Amino acid sequence: MSKYDEALSYLESFVDYERKPPSKYNKKTYSISRTEKLLNYLGNPHNSIKAIHITGTNGKGSTGAMLTSILKEAGFKTGFYSSPHLISFRERIRIGDELIPEEKICILVEDIKSAVEKLKKDCLEKPSFFEIYTAMAFLYFASEEVDFAVLEVGMGGRLDATNVVTPLNSIFTSIDIDHTGELGETRVAIAKEKSGIIKEGIPVITTTQKRDVRKVLLEKCREKNSVMTEVRMKNDSPGISSSHQIYLEEESISLEGCKFKVYGTKNSYDLLSVPLLGKHQILNAGAALCSAEFLGIDPVYIKRGLKKTTWPGRIQLFPGKPPILLDGAHNPAASRSLASTIKRLFPEKKIVLVFGICTDKDISGVGKELFPIAYKIILTKANNPRAAEPLYLKKNLARLCKNVNTHPNMSLRGVPKTFGTTWQSKTRLLHSANSSADAMKIALNEAEDESLVCVAGSFFLVGEILQYLNLIRDQSNQA
Repeated sequence: MSKYDEALSYLESFVDYERKPPSKYNKKTYSISRTEKLLNYLGNPHNSIKAIHITGTNGKGSTGAMLTSILKEAGFKTGFYSSPHLISFRERIRIGDELIPEEKICILVEDIKSAVEKLKKDCLEKPSFFEIYTAMAFLYFASEEVDFAVLEVGMGGRLDATNVVTPLNSIFTSIDIDHTGELGETRVAIAKEKSGIIKEGIPVITTTQKRDVRKVLLEKCREKNSVMTEVRMKNDSPGISSSHQIYLEEESISLEGCKFKVYGTKNSYDLLSVPLLGKHQILNAGAALCSAEFLGIDPVYIKRGLKKTTWPGRIQLFPGKPPILLDGAHNPAASRSLASTIKRLFPEKKIVLVFGICTDKDISGVGKELFPIAYKIILTKANNPRAAEPLYLKKNLARLCKNVNTHPNMSLRGVPKTFGTTWQSKTRLLHSANSSADAMKIALNEAEDESLVCVAGSFFLVGEILQYLNLIRDQSNQA
């Protein structure tokens, strides 16, 4: 076993709530205090970092990627800490576009081992996987003397391991229903958990939120003497009068990304663009832009950074025959954005949906958003203990389909090619596949000339499909 494999084995020995959620969400399972103790043994590396802190239900990673790209374009050495990863743990910790090197992980793990042993001896506590990886990110960014670190909250905010920092500004992307077992059943409860990242006097940036969420954030900002800036689409209903408003106006949405105008910012801009797909990315771009302005970044670099952003697994298109679209949409709000984007960008395509999701998600809610746009559906699962079994999905989602194909090997190539107002009635469950690779083989076999294969429901599933597509590409290049 290599040193890197040994290091990964050590990291994976800690309880991982992404694979198995805890029975309770409290200060024992998600402990800021424990993270602070661990960091203290490591010399408090987080205290030397100039951080930007991002929370929200959807769009955290995209916003972080855009902001990182902007700061990189401006010449700053910028760390980016995000989760989950798609293929490699190294994706979670990067500087600019460079993932943390394997050899650096090996070195940092030795420091962390020593700190963990002291924590266990002195405090009788053992950190979680996420707490360990967060500490590693801080240690790496401090040792590399980054100029800025963009930090994505893992879950919630109040009890998240990243919440040990006092950032330069805090960003809230769209807040909606997700992680209800931990954060609460309502948007208000979830917003209260996420508002826990707001620090005394630190500027807050938020994209358009529902009225109940806005109220929670505004009350927390008043409590903490923090100024709130709202980033909104120009035609949205009025925001909170006591906050500063930035307005965005859609210019175009295409397969090349989004183009938009911006009003109410400190600087003047002509037309801006971001290559990420979907109208929702305009708001995320606006939040990243606003954060960068607070940091004093020149508009030229903001414009260039947005234009150069890459962020895999988020409505990511692989052109070809058939084209393949990957998105980790795992809650109703994200699935709604995905469905809207597909309808807008691929109006003539017949959608072959590869669908897998975790058992603790709103399976029915996600299905209601995605199934109506699909022509053929392959139910599958990622190699993760939280993943729902395909047969369970079939049993619980069959009611969403007008006609259900219960025969596991029945082909649908003979189904009429009907579009317009009636084609949705042809939706059927095509197949159950016990692995993501098998699901993709079926989807590619069943796809027709006018099809689009869409993979959605879980970042774990998207990561596996990315690996599968990379393998196919490598084999094709070697042939």
